Amino acid sequence: MSEVTNRSRMPKGPHWAIVTYGSIHHAADQRSIDFPGHGYPAYSEEIVKYQAFEVEDDWKEQIREYTARRETFTAMKVLPAKITTEVNVEIQ
Repeated sequence: MSEVTNRSRMPKGPHWAIVTYGSIHHAADQRSIDFPGHGYPAYSEEIVKYQAFEVEDDWKEQIREYTARRETFTAMKVLPAKITTEVNVEIQ
């Protein structure tokens, strides 16, 4: 299993994946608390985590673990698209 944190860590070929969801709460800074409308207010940031698996059995085991813990997740088999571009030049 590898956690995909940037494009270079994304598998190039077919693989299995699990996407998990969560959030991080950021507290307000003191200035915002003392003087509403100033500083940085409290907010929550949504987090999406992508885990890629090369081995199907490892993927299934992780699904069992998440299910036992009643976590929210999406499991999938991924077939990355091959994208090509074509340039045509015409002279009239």
